[in-house]
Amino acid sequence: MEVLIIFALIVLLVLVILPYWMGAPKVSKDKRLIQGVLPPGSRRYTLMLPVEIPQGGKVPLVVALHFGGHGLPFYGELFLTELIEPALRALGAIVVAPDCPAKDWTQPASEQWVLDLMDHLMGQYPIDLQRVVLAGYSMGGNGTWHLLDHNPERFSAGIIMAAHPPERVKDELAWKGLLYILHGREDELFPVVDTTRAVVRLQERGYDLTYRILEGVTHHQTYQFKTPLEAAATWLQQHWGAEV
Repeated sequence: MEVLIIFALIVLLVLVILPYWMGAPKVSKDKRLIQGVLPPGSRRYTLMLPVEIPQGGKVPLVVALHFGGHGLPFYGELFLTELIEPALRALGAIVVAPDCPAKDWTQPASEQWVLDLMDHLMGQYPIDLQRVVLAGYSMGGNGTWHLLDHNPERFSAGIIMAAHPPERVKDELAWKGLLYILHGREDELFPVVDTTRAVVRLQERGYDLTYRILEGVTHHQTYQFKTPLEAAATWLQQHWGAEV
């Protein structure tokens, strides 16, 4: 009996300590990778600096909203390092992936967190306010639709992947900026037909957007979006008037 009690106490101790241990800032071999926390509470984010910040110049900012799933601190890091930053590296941007603080990215707490984080970074780095991109996948893509519509003045472009368009697309969106939309043909969670209908409605109203359907790609094949997303960097550079 005593052995069982001791074992139970050890398990309980591990369950209590492990989350805090996992939340401790990691020491990365890549000096460009930074983990941070902003008050109030423990609002975590992962940041990747560009290879070079030009002296006296300004750089773009990419805010990356991760897909569904919570629990591990710095949850957005994998989304940043495996998809968003490598695919958009040609932009020479600061890329940041906040951890969602609520049920999803459409919640008021999540929206405010993204705006607070942007304000914080703009006070720390030479960010070009005319080149601020919001990108998201699945739950993050839904959040991208939401934040673009609710804060159109804060972003220059939106990149939406494997997401479900909001009902407002049937009527009108406050967002009038650049849109780049990617969706898998075989998406079993968010049917491609809904996105296609939304795109048609937006195009009918004169929205400047690029839409690509990825053949044979399902919702959870995130890695299949990397190469198509690389084309978004070229697309943005062309719109921004930069050399490609």
